[in-house]
Amino acid sequence: MGFRWGKEKVDRKSLKAAMESHYSPTLLARLDRAYATAKTKNWFNFLGLTKEAIEGPFNRNLLLANYLFQDAEAFLAKLAEIETQGPFVAAVEISPHDMHSPSQMNRTTNGVNVLIERLTSIAIAENLEISDLWRDYYGAMKRIAVSGSKAGIEALKKAIEQNGMKSAKKHGRSSAKKVHPKDADWAEEIKKTASRLFSEPGRPTRISIASLVRNTKFQPATWPDAISFPLTRAACATLQESQWHFYARRVMWAMARYHGKAVARSLITEDAGLEHHRATDVYHYLVSSAIVPIAPFVKQLEAKGIARDWSGPCPEKVYRKAGRGYQKTGVITAYAPPDFTGKT
Repeated sequence: MGFRWGKEKVDRKSLKAAMESHYSPTLLARLDRAYATAKTKNWFNFLGLTKEAIEGPFNRNLLLANYLFQDAEAFLAKLAEIETQGPFVAAVEISPHDMHSPSQMNRTTNGVNVLIERLTSIAIAENLEISDLWRDYYGAMKRIAVSGSKAGIEALKKAIEQNGMKSAKKHGRSSAKKVHPKDADWAEEIKKTASRLFSEPGRPTRISIASLVRNTKFQPATWPDAISFPLTRAACATLQESQWHFYARRVMWAMARYHGKAVARSLITEDAGLEHHRATDVYHYLVSSAIVPIAPFVKQLEAKGIARDWSGPCPEKVYRKAGRGYQKTGVITAYAPPDFTGKT
């Protein structure tokens, strides 16, 4: 198709430009989060053309496959043609006994170590466990798991445990530690950052302590702890949002896209890109409260009594675990919207 570069490589720049022309940047941004945030440097790493290939998102695989082959019949025909050429051997074969060996981390040790160090700091600062990191920082955790295999996750667990103990001892010895002279200034900057992030147009992303610090210009040399930066930490803790508040903002964003149009509820909850059952309950709660899905969403939510620490529409409800924690029961039950009468 004209995208060859050299003998066996791919002209990724031209391929990306061709896909943009075929799909349009607007559609690609809607279907691929990395493209929407201009993080396309490693967009085609999943092709397996380098030793640093990673598992690509399913939607990106489908986008590329659809562009290259146009329909399933053409794809299967090409697959059959390739299979007739004989067996293929992976570029690098790994013995099953070495699958979880630390030696497999050699080429990506630096990248894995940076992620481990970063997530360790976050876990200690926010008092998070490994399960919490999988929930709130899934992308980084997956990169550690893919690049470092089992050894990477074990290294992260060990780092959190060891550094957590050091932090506790240090906290005990530093009761007389002085407050940083710029603590008050940085707290104000955090407030400005929160206001900006909550007001940004486009598809909402969850605003956590980590994202508040990461998007604030001051960028302290060390993570703002509660001893040296009490006001900054307090501002972060107050201004971050719960997972349910983030769900409410994202569902409102999806509702706003179809405001004034007669569309099925499923189209809105699917467009929100959230866990289906939780998003559906949030949708029904917002509808029952007669909320107006227009920006700024935070003000609309506040007017309905939904604060940043919102515990969700059904605080006592137990939802099935999604992702890695999902367990198939074999039982299919019809969805029934909760009764929100008198709760809004």
